[in-house]
Amino acid sequence: MTMNSKHIERYLMRFLEVMDCSVIEKTPSSVLVKLSPEADKELTGRSYYWGFVERTGVPAETITMRFIFDPAAELDPLDVARMSSSGFAPMAAPPGSVPVGSPASVISATFAPPTGAPLRPPPQAVPARTGVSGTPGLPGVGAGGAIGTSGVPGTGGAIGTSGVPGTGGAIGTSVVPGTGGAIGTSGVPGAAASAGTSETTDTAPAVPDTILGRYFGVTLPSPIGRIPTDTLTFGSRRLEQIFQIAKRRGACVRLFEERKKSTSPLSTPYSTWFCINYKVELVSDMKREELHSLGIHMGTGQIEHNFWNKIKKRKLDSRLPPGVFLTSNKITLNRATTLLEAYLEKKLKTYDHKWATDAHLRLVDELQRIDGFYGSLIEDLQTFLDNETVTRQPEADQSAQSRQDGARLEYKMRREEAEWQYKPRIRVSAVNCGLFHLSGDEAPLGDETR
Repeated sequence: MTMNSKHIERYLMRFLEVMDCSVIEKTPSSVLVKLSPEADKELTGRSYYWGFVERTGVPAETITMRFIFDPAAELDPLDVARMSSSGFAPMAAPPGSVPVGSPASVISATFAPPTGAPLRPPPQAVPARTGVSGTPGLPGVGAGGAIGTSGVPGTGGAIGTSGVPGTGGAIGTSVVPGTGGAIGTSGVPGAAASAGTSETTDTAPAVPDTILGRYFGVTLPSPIGRIPTDTLTFGSRRLEQIFQIAKRRGACVRLFEERKKSTSPLSTPYSTWFCINYKVELVSDMKREELHSLGIHMGTGQIEHNFWNKIKKRKLDSRLPPGVFLTSNKITLNRATTLLEAYLEKKLKTYDHKWATDAHLRLVDELQRIDGFYGSLIEDLQTFLDNETVTRQPEADQSAQSRQDGARLEYKMRREEAEWQYKPRIRVSAVNCGLFHLSGDEAPLGDETR
């Protein structure tokens, strides 16, 4: 059994829907989702954090995750071409970087502020040391405060080519007087104050309220945003974890069929069906697995094979719909389980068990081969111990006895391994079960009954 990307996508989306997760972004190859508290507890393993939340009663902050179910579609076509030509994955450029050799217009457009945004000096600007307007300041220190390479008094341009007094050219070829603007703002009079005049103050962004700051007075700097990403492929650890969660949480369910729209003032009777999904394994040196879904009517004892396939198209909900009453059950759950097991056993007896006969013949052949090899070996060691009663030495006697004991132990182990591998047997296990309350009284499955 295997699953392709489409199967994984359908299974994942259904899992997220059942776990009440909020889908933020959905693409053909991935999904960005805000986990619900239940899903966060199951997937992230933050037991200490959730223990703290439950003890203090603070609002929970769940994790946002990205799941990729088609890794090939996530690659950029240009990256795929580079990988195919070089054999190595290309190194991703950092955000905001510009390729080497780009023209000045590209550089200026890349680092320029958004349209309409005020021009501000660099965050670490140092004001010029001139108390009177027009007095030459320190060489190399401009009005914008950025340490530059300009040799003109009173100028402090960033690294650039501006040669006009009072300018602070950024990377480019500006010739319009500026005031030491930030990168990409050369040529435009900046908002920084001239030497000895006013100053510009920036408003610091508000620090978000955190749990540590709220209860312990500790405010940590906000970390760089990082979204955990997992690639889901058949056999991956994350997908296997999701399988185990679904298996554990879906071991026993109770569902109600949605009531059809009706103008009748009378309540609709719902009958109860008990379903068990059995996994049957026909095991020898080869194995075959089968899934049997059996349902029994708790009022009449009627048994249906392939029960789930007959009701899976019905709309089911975990809540009892209004205007519905449940009919009384005449069979207990223990009695229903016994009847289903007897039905399955009777069905398995009708199988063609030639596979078991063939497996038994292979077992007999393997045991004869093991007996022939180890039997002669043990007899030879015993003969050696019996015949060398006069000339043997204590050291040789002890060595031969240990070899014989080792051969007997290995012989026993090989027989057990052969029986485990070749012995035919049938294993039956219950995968999950559920109570299904369906509309109708006697035979709600209609023409699909067995």
